[in-house]
Amino acid sequence: MYKTLEPLHALPPEGSRPVTTADGELLGHLMYHSYLGTIDYDGETLDQAIQEMSETLTGKYGKVNFPASLAVIDGGTAVAAVIFVDHAKLGMPLLAFTMTHPKFQGRGLAQGLITSCLRNLQEQAFAECCLVVTKGNRPAEDIYKKLGFSLTRGTGPGVSP
Repeated sequence: MYKTLEPLHALPPEGSRPVTTADGELLGHLMYHSYLGTIDYDGETLDQAIQEMSETLTGKYGKVNFPASLAVIDGGTAVAAVIFVDHAKLGMPLLAFTMTHPKFQGRGLAQGLITSCLRNLQEQAFAECCLVVTKGNRPAEDIYKKLGFSLTRGTGPGVSP
């Protein structure tokens, strides 16, 4: 899915902060609990989720765009996070991960984080971004469509036909 960036005026959710390379374990726990029992869960263990996040933060999918990657921390636990990477092949930022702990879903955290990250991308002079979502992941598909992502590049709000 693609999104052409337009001016946004959004404050990040309370308790949010930029993601850092030191957040592998913190975000691994979030990934494990966020994916467990969903269409995106492939039987990964907690240790595998921690490894996946540690590798992501050190460039597995491209250089992490840290200004456009945020996490919400509650009592020392990551409860939601969005990670954008600068994907060289695509030539634009890729929304690599959106995660919300099940106990914190339905509070608008993912939408708030994505909106804040999109604003940060725009401040970096990016004109568009993209993501990949598992077909059938209705909660994610619904959020992305609500935020103006589309299946076709160069469509959506702010784009002339």
